[in-house]
Amino acid sequence: MESTGTTELHTVRFLRREGLEALTQKFGLLNSCHGAHPNLVLFKYDQVDSPFDAVEVQECRGLIVDKDDDWRPVAMPFLKFFNYGESNGADVDWSKPVRVMDKVDGSLSTLYYYKGDWHVSSSGRPDGGGSDPNRKLFRDLFWQTWKAMNYTLPDEEHQHYCFMFELFSAENRIIVSPQEELLLLTGARNMQTLQEVDPAIFAERYGWRMPQLFEFKSLAEVTEAAKGINPHFREGFVVCDHRFNRLKIKSPLYVALAHLTRKDKSALNKRRMLDIVRHNEGGEFLTYFPQWTSLYNQVKERFDELCNQAESAWEELKGIGNERDFANACRTRNVADYLFARKKDRVGSARAFYGGMPEKKLEQILPRWKALVDTTPSLTPLVVEAQTDDEEASTATTELPDEEERNVV
Repeated sequence: MESTGTTELHTVRFLRREGLEALTQKFGLLNSCHGAHPNLVLFKYDQVDSPFDAVEVQECRGLIVDKDDDWRPVAMPFLKFFNYGESNGADVDWSKPVRVMDKVDGSLSTLYYYKGDWHVSSSGRPDGGGSDPNRKLFRDLFWQTWKAMNYTLPDEEHQHYCFMFELFSAENRIIVSPQEELLLLTGARNMQTLQEVDPAIFAERYGWRMPQLFEFKSLAEVTEAAKGINPHFREGFVVCDHRFNRLKIKSPLYVALAHLTRKDKSALNKRRMLDIVRHNEGGEFLTYFPQWTSLYNQVKERFDELCNQAESAWEELKGIGNERDFANACRTRNVADYLFARKKDRVGSARAFYGGMPEKKLEQILPRWKALVDTTPSLTPLVVEAQTDDEEASTATTELPDEEERNVV
């Protein structure tokens, strides 16, 4: 595979020119500082507010920079890559050998070197930390698995690289049930040149395991194979060409199951569709389930209408300086909760606010929601045929943990 990349990031160029606040506001980015080294800042896109066609957004999938060193990149995992069929998906070059890898249903972990130590970041925190004292820290789970697999840290000659792993653990389960705790190497980047390099070189050197590889000769073969995947055991595939252009090709059943929770076993009903809309997951979902476009559009129309109402009300009332007058002006409006939160700088947009609102409360204020629920048939529950090791088929529905239970912080 060819080493490809760039020597300057659009994100760094923007930071040097306009600063952190301008970057986060323009592109809807989230940022987090390292606990022990607060000069290290991690940037991550927001699923709702970030424009995914912007290069800066695609660079910020856990990008870590040093604000005390002219925003120098310290660690950079993958550029955001998309699902096959999404508008921003890469054009994979099949004229040269293409690597098709098991898409492990785990969590991105980036190993990087800074000031004499190797650190690990999650996609959202540069120190792999968290704020919940009752939950295991991401970095602790990473190093626990690292030790259990008898992995060796990179030598001094590779301290200018960062390494991307997928952490696959029962404590961090999403849908696929891990048969064992794993850290699998999925990528490597030279932080001096910002170029990706073939991770297999380092896997062989240090005894790190990589995901399973598959022999496919075309995109059509991969997409056809994905249709037959059992989502209890595999999420899908990642296709990577010689220039490190990547595509995700997921099992359609996995995509469906990813939108279910224990509290709603009726599968892809209208409440699940509302979650898909407000979390901006329509692009992925409709790629695999275009037959639900009509219902998706009906739900999206109502959610957009609510957000537009809220933003219009904010523009109308934001100039009221007196708190009592502002409260009186808001009180009779169905978007009052958003207006109060916006006034106190607790949220930056209506989409972000309603994206986090409990769904039952949101349903009470959505325009014409009850009429939609009463007139639209529920979607058919999904049943997965689970294959045992001896290939005997059994029928089972999937019970997933609630969203807050799925991930280690």
